[in-house]
Amino acid sequence: MSATAKARRIVVLGPDEDRVARECLEALSTLDNVYERGGQLVKIVVDPATDEPRIEPITPDEIDSMLACVVEFREPIAKGNA
Repeated sequence: MSATAKARRIVVLGPDEDRVARECLEALSTLDNVYERGGQLVKIVVDPATDEPRIEPITPDEIDSMLACVVEFREPIAKGNA
């Protein structure tokens, strides 16, 4: 890992979706230009035609790519297999 690379957060998958989602959102919050507005993840972009900033929703594909950068998903370890 390079000196500038951030360590990815480990998120253990499980049936408690609220925890998994919360941990993913916490990891996404470490990225620059990721914000929450009205319950939606958004980013600020500059309109090339007007050079004015605007807020845009982050697409599901972008969220997938961002999560791949900041989260390492792991399966839970079964009891007795530790």
